Amino acid sequence: MDPTVVKEKMNKLKIESERQQELTERLQVKLKVLNGELAARKEEVERIKQEQEKLNKDKRMASAAQLKLAEEQSGKLDSQTETQREDKVRKVIEEEVLQGGKRKRSAKNEIGIRMYDEMELMVEKPAEEQKMEATSIDTVLITLIMAMTEERFYLTYRVDKNMTSKKLREDACRYWGISEVEYILKTLTNSKLQDDVTIQNCFDRDEDAHLVLAHKIPTKTTIEASEAAAIQSKKAGRKKRNKERDQAEAAMEQSGNKGGDDFYEQMDVLPGFKAFMVQREDPNVNAHVGLIRLQSILLYFVMGICTIVAITYMRPPVTTHIQWLGSTSTLVMPRLDQRTHTMIPDFNDIRSVKEAWLWLETTLPNAIFNQSATLRQDNLALGYILVRMQQVKPASADSCTQKDK
Repeated sequence: MDPTVVKEKMNKLKIESERQQELTERLQVKLKVLNGELAARKEEVERIKQEQEKLNKDKRMASAAQLKLAEEQSGKLDSQTETQREDKVRKVIEEEVLQGGKRKRSAKNEIGIRMYDEMELMVEKPAEEQKMEATSIDTVLITLIMAMTEERFYLTYRVDKNMTSKKLREDACRYWGISEVEYILKTLTNSKLQDDVTIQNCFDRDEDAHLVLAHKIPTKTTIEASEAAAIQSKKAGRKKRNKERDQAEAAMEQSGNKGGDDFYEQMDVLPGFKAFMVQREDPNVNAHVGLIRLQSILLYFVMGICTIVAITYMRPPVTTHIQWLGSTSTLVMPRLDQRTHTMIPDFNDIRSVKEAWLWLETTLPNAIFNQSATLRQDNLALGYILVRMQQVKPASADSCTQKDK
């Protein structure tokens, strides 16, 4: 074997060995990185498990504490209820003793059933409960203002002491068949209601229980007078607050905004339309007349003439019609056959089979197969001739039978 070949092979093997060693080192480094990442992931999993166990333990302890507290409260409530019952029984017995049994007993009917008066059957509530019911709200009037319109719909709704504005809004939207996401509840002073606010806390002492269900305007850029008055400081006196409220209501009445989100707020979405609708006086429709100049009239006149010239130059008049008339007159117009000295009628005047065959045997071949014909000088006939028959009368013996034989 040639030493040069052996030397080249040895060099190749050496290079291959170095490449394999380098690859092995890279794989080892990558394996170390993966081991480190795996260890970090394991530590993270252990830490998450410990946090989860600690959280579960805290939850169990909290639930146990809540259960214990609920038991204590229920025991207190039971004891209070029992005490109230005893006090009520003692009070009734004392009243009976003080009256000495002189209370009027209800009479009995003929059968022996005791008859009671309506006043005797009525239950007298405690004074505190009666005072609370006198100031609580049990009925609310809701006004729906449809989006982009001035239509208003009304609904009276009975509420309890725990009714929230969110529940009221959902029920009202479900009643009218609209989306609860696109509408919001407001008071007559244009104040928005949060979802967790109860209806009992939505109104002032001298304010009507009236709410407005209006369409949301997320991109509102203006603030109304009623909103500005509502966010002012409450340290001022009652007279000043009443004066500011009266001013806000007057501003609302002047702008037509009685009840919150109205047509003016909806027009904020289209500023150009709003500017046109709220203009104070009609614009001067003849204002453009003073801006017209003689040079403007001449300029438009020259432009019109140039347009007509350009159209005439690009499409010469009558040329298209002449080309069409020259092509169709050879086949349609009447002609005299030089060979038979027979007058061939117009194609539109053909009324018999004989005239049709006469046209097919004379006019059509002379126009198509004659190389010196006008139609063949500028046109090339491709393929076979197709003759189509159109039936214009119902099938009958008179129209189908050839009369002249």
